Amino acid sequence: MEQIFKRISNQVIVLSVFAVVVGLAVVLWPKLTLFSVALLFGAYMLVRGLDLMIIAIGARKYVFPLNIAVQGAISIIFGLLIFFDTTRMISLISIIIGFWMVIIGVDYAKFALSMKTLEQAPWMMILILSVIDIALGVLVVCVPEVGTASIIISAGMILIIHSLIELVSMVFIKLKAKEVESLIKEL
Repeated sequence: MEQIFKRISNQVIVLSVFAVVVGLAVVLWPKLTLFSVALLFGAYMLVRGLDLMIIAIGARKYVFPLNIAVQGAISIIFGLLIFFDTTRMISLISIIIGFWMVIIGVDYAKFALSMKTLEQAPWMMILILSVIDIALGVLVVCVPEVGTASIIISAGMILIIHSLIELVSMVFIKLKAKEVESLIKEL
C-alpha cells in the first residue's frame, strides 16, 4: 500500500505543479488569456478527472473510493462542457469553478480532520486552506457577475490555493506513508 501512496502522491504533485503554473498565468494576464484559460482549465479538469478515476480504480482494494470517483466524474463532465462549447462556457465558468471549489474544499476539509490524530501532520493548514477554498467557491457561485477579469484572477488564485493544499497533503503522505496507511485502515 505504501507504493500506491507514493505513486498517487507523485501523480498529484505533478498535476498540482501544473495547476500552479496555470493559476499564475491567469493572475498575470487575465484579459489576454480568458479564452486560453478556459481551454486550459477544461484540459486540467479532464486530466484531473481521468487521474482521479485511475486512482479510484487502483485504490478500490483498500478503501471505497466513492468520493474520488465522484470528483473524477464531475471534473470530466466540466472539462468536456468547457471544450465543446467554450464561448458559452466562459460565462458559466465562474459558476462551474465555484461549485468545483466547494466540492473539493469539503473533501479536503474532511481529509484534514482525519489527519488530526497524526503527529506533525499539517492538518490545520490544510483545513484553513480548505475553508478559504469553500468560502471563495460560495462567493464565486453567489456573485458570478463580479466581472470577467476578477473572476479569472480569482480562478487563478483558487487554482494556486487548491494546488498548494494538494502539494502539502501529498508531500506529507509521501513522508508519512506508513502512518497514513494505518489511519486509512482505521477509517
